[in-house]
Amino acid sequence: NARGVECAIGSSTGLPFCGALGSPGKRVVYTGTGSDVVRAARLMQLASYGEVLCDEETHAATGRKSPHRFRALPRFKLKGYDVPARVF
Repeated sequence: NARGVECAIGSSTGLPFCGALGSPGKRVVYTGTGSDVVRAARLMQLASYGEVLCDEETHAATGRKSPHRFRALPRFKLKGYDVPARVF
């Protein structure tokens, strides 16, 4: 793009765990984790620069409300998941 920044985005809908992890007085980090966070990361890895990929739940939640067009892609086997995921 014009600013020389390229990114790929993966989006998944669900309930992540977000909070401080660690031991007070030692190391504490704020993080987000959970299966939906992992799925979003896997989708991001599949995406090309400038592309946004989402899962079936995100597509269902935003499909008719979004001004963006969704296109179904082939199912992908995501690392850590047994069933190939529908990707848009």
